[in-house]
Amino acid sequence: MANSAITTLMHTNLYEIFGQRDPGLRREAIVRTYAEDIAFSDESGTIVGRAAIDDRVQQVLGNAPENFTFAPDGPIYVGEDIAALAWRLGPP
Repeated sequence: MANSAITTLMHTNLYEIFGQRDPGLRREAIVRTYAEDIAFSDESGTIVGRAAIDDRVQQVLGNAPENFTFAPDGPIYVGEDIAALAWRLGPP
């Protein structure tokens, strides 16, 4: 995958999925962006599947003040069959 495609994917994940508070728009982005068997890992562990991603996002956003937003917090890491973008959640 070209670096521009990875950058687009990482930003879609951050802004249109994790940063989307509207559940319908978020689910549309999830379906458009991820395969059904997507695996997502963070400090809480690894989850698999679109519904699990949607649940995790809702949990994160549900515990955050309404004015908090996601922003990149470092460069995109690209490895063999993996990409990651560190992020922060806080006031704009």
